[in-house]
Amino acid sequence: MKKQIMLGLLVMLLIAATLFSACRNTTIQPSTQTASQNTSPTPKPTISSTTQSNWWDKFGTPQYGGTLVTRTTSLSMMTFDNMFIMGPSTQYWWEFLYAFDWTLDRQTWAYNASFTPVEYYKGILAESWEQTDPTTITVKLRQGVHWQNKAPVNGRELVADDVVYTYDRLLGTGNGFTQPSPMFAQMHSNLERVVATDKYTVQFKYKTANAFQLYQGPYSETAITAPEWGKLAGSATTSSSSTGGPPAGGSTGGGASASGAPGGGPPGGGPPGGAANSGPLSDWHNAVGTGPFILTEYVDGSSITYSRNPDYWGYDERHPKNKIPYVDTSKIIVIADASSALAALRTGKIDLFGMTSPSVQEVQSLAKTNPEIIQQIGPDGGYALEMRCDTKPFDNINVRKALQLSVDTNAIAKTIYGGLVPGTPCGLISPAYNGWVTPYDQWPDELKQEYSLNTDKAKQLLADAGYASGFKTDCVASSEDNIELLQIIKANFAEINVDMTITVLDPAVYRNFTDAGKQDQITYFRNGAGMTMEPSVALLFRTKGGPGNYTYNNDSNYDALVNQFNSALTIDEAKQLCKKADQYTLIQHWSVNVCPAPNPFVWQPWVKEYSGETLVTWSGEYWARMWVDQEKKKSLGR
Repeated sequence: MKKQIMLGLLVMLLIAATLFSACRNTTIQPSTQTASQNTSPTPKPTISSTTQSNWWDKFGTPQYGGTLVTRTTSLSMMTFDNMFIMGPSTQYWWEFLYAFDWTLDRQTWAYNASFTPVEYYKGILAESWEQTDPTTITVKLRQGVHWQNKAPVNGRELVADDVVYTYDRLLGTGNGFTQPSPMFAQMHSNLERVVATDKYTVQFKYKTANAFQLYQGPYSETAITAPEWGKLAGSATTSSSSTGGPPAGGSTGGGASASGAPGGGPPGGGPPGGAANSGPLSDWHNAVGTGPFILTEYVDGSSITYSRNPDYWGYDERHPKNKIPYVDTSKIIVIADASSALAALRTGKIDLFGMTSPSVQEVQSLAKTNPEIIQQIGPDGGYALEMRCDTKPFDNINVRKALQLSVDTNAIAKTIYGGLVPGTPCGLISPAYNGWVTPYDQWPDELKQEYSLNTDKAKQLLADAGYASGFKTDCVASSEDNIELLQIIKANFAEINVDMTITVLDPAVYRNFTDAGKQDQITYFRNGAGMTMEPSVALLFRTKGGPGNYTYNNDSNYDALVNQFNSALTIDEAKQLCKKADQYTLIQHWSVNVCPAPNPFVWQPWVKEYSGETLVTWSGEYWARMWVDQEKKKSLGR
């Protein structure tokens, strides 16, 4: 389905929080140790000698050693070239300029969905940054950071020219690169170029000023790469042969430009500039970065194995005297079948369920058989029935309102979702994103009534629209989606004399069918309501010509709101416009929205410092800060 494809490419435009308060330093202590051979001993753990209580004290004193094993469903999209992916979550050898604030209380922000506001980021390779002028952000790099001690970089220090090279390669702005990566260029259309002003300082130059500049450059999850590595592919101006593989692979996805242009993957044949998803840069043996783990084994379609980088520069911000990583090995294994993955979790063969969450029924079963396994519910998007508003009968808003009034979201929450979430309705954007949407309890009473179960009112609205006897319609769905839920909605519609035929298609057929616009009535779409992607990206899904706008609403007033949002100069202004646009979609009833679904996270009790964060956006920096309680593991017979 087009939306599912675009989701992986769009999600990386992180938008959010106060731009001008972002000039601050991290608490990570830079290492003064130079790169060496992998012979350094395992450090001894310490715990901060402070009388102040910290929220992470519950985890105990960190321990070194052991292995963390995570399950994934597939490695078919794995890539070793950042030209093909943005925001890697399975590429632990790379690092970014910024990452999530490790010390932030998860009650403040849980990091359990795709979007994180900018005020909850801290520097990793960046030490400090400031808004130099309306179109310039100046970043000071952390000194004493070294590349991993392997060819072709051989442990030299990270410098500003490395950052410039990375962005030149992706933007086509220098170092021999004249053409950009199509995916990166669309995501960062407002970023003009990156320049070095001294050995440890870079400036990000923008075409125009707006509130989202930090996400179009420094805060984008762009892996910093070394020129020596890039040159393995040959001349920058000579394109290599390519299989044209898909641009993702353990990726958190892409994003959209500040002008609203959706991100898109590179076409078949690979990107220009001497990079391709084949050749030396696609060879895992050549993977090298500044990250906490060194890639030591890759079995195509089966597993990835990482070993602790003994020369890693980083320290644990929660325990500032502790060098990281804590674990000796971090491994990702492929278990496609959910029941097999649950069996592996029950027997201790994996430590975390992985990037695809178990179902409600599976976590309920797990709670009975293995109560020691930790469970936590995060936010997920809700299903939506997206009506073609350019065709009858859905061109009449009373028909659209009537269908919404017939859906019992409270019953769905209690039955299909096992009572794990409330049944309150939502708009286009996830209600979990405080400040970006209007909470349900603050909706106008009239709007609340339009999203409450009321079959009598629904029948009256149908009569007013000229459909007193109801009507017949059809809906297309993918077999990979929750068809049981769709059948319940079909029964809800029948209560107001709307007879909906459901056509379930193979996922690939469904995507081709909807991409071609062959659906003539209703499209059933997961994550069509309460979207957990970045608000800037979610808003695009109702714009004219927006990615996968199956409602065909073509509303110039809404498009104007989105354009104002994308042009906002402050985050506070952007938040207010986001609220206004989200509520506009609710008022227009372009889709029938179901309440947000639960997103269960499950992990072993011996995994420490993990708090149920989404693994989709969890890259090597965070795995380096997690540790294994060996005594706890032994006490459970594992």
